[in-house]
Amino acid sequence: MVFQLIPDLLKLKEFSNAPQCEVIEILKLEKIRRVSSSKVRYNYKFKYVYSVDGTNYTSENPTVYKSQTLNRISEGRIYDRLKESQLKSTQIFCYVSPDNPSDAVLDNSSSTPTLLVQLLLIIGPISIGAFAFYCALYEWKKQH
Repeated sequence: MVFQLIPDLLKLKEFSNAPQCEVIEILKLEKIRRVSSSKVRYNYKFKYVYSVDGTNYTSENPTVYKSQTLNRISEGRIYDRLKESQLKSTQIFCYVSPDNPSDAVLDNSSSTPTLLVQLLLIIGPISIGAFAFYCALYEWKKQH
């Protein structure tokens, strides 16, 4: 989990001030229903075209997050927003990496509560382990 969180935070920082760019065309917008052991989950597929300085690029990245937890939350929200934009024929924008125009996302917002929960899930077990180690070391010193 920590290995997913750190790249997500770095990517979030990269895209926090990324310029907005109009999406020219949505090539794929799918919501795929999955049922497993009485749970219903959805996977989403995105593919869109945008232009930077006269060059067209294609991206499948809906969000800056790669971790499954953050992605599921964000992707559902993005899917709903894009469907609504298509119905109302409103403009759709993506955010383009200032360092690499071939890298774009549809949503560059942070999911702070979810990031904090993941951070707590990482720090919690480490803290418990450190406390248990300290207690064991303390007991060992008392006996020796």
